[in-house]
Amino acid sequence: IQAIKAQMKLIEKQSEQKSELHFNNLIKDSSDITAIFQTNGKSLFLSSSIRTVLGYSVGASLGTCSYDFVHPDDVEKVKSDYQRAFDDPGYVFRNEFRYKHFSGSWRILEGVGRQFQDENGKPIGVLHNSRDITDRKLADDQLRAFAARLEQSNRELQDFAYVASLDVQDPLRRVQAFGDR
Repeated sequence: IQAIKAQMKLIEKQSEQKSELHFNNLIKDSSDITAIFQTNGKSLFLSSSIRTVLGYSVGASLGTCSYDFVHPDDVEKVKSDYQRAFDDPGYVFRNEFRYKHFSGSWRILEGVGRQFQDENGKPIGVLHNSRDITDRKLADDQLRAFAARLEQSNRELQDFAYVASLDVQDPLRRVQAFGDR
């Protein structure tokens, strides 16, 4: 019986290791940051993509409070999402917020999160996946600015066409009046 129990324990441990390896392989090369946070913002797990996306090493960032890196204007919204997800297992949130890059610049992250539970179903934190959308947001802003300039240019062209048509109509009226006489 002892040998069977030991064998079952070994198989269970190997299965856990295989699952962990599979999980690590899934997120290793991801462009998304996968993280688990407590409701107080302290990180329990960070994927290695935090280095490529935000410039921080996992070792130096693990255990830090993420709220310290969230833009002051966005921190209350992020805290509120985390608290609600921690309290409600069915709540899934989507958010957009600014996060400080290692270089000191602000990056815009888009994230989705939900409650994270232990093997007994007890909530232990918030699972949050986020991606850097800064370049996309900048491109959107540039596109909006270009569209506004194009719209202004079209208005100016319409105004010019109206004035030009009036300028052309006056000589035509004179020619017509002269012809009538």
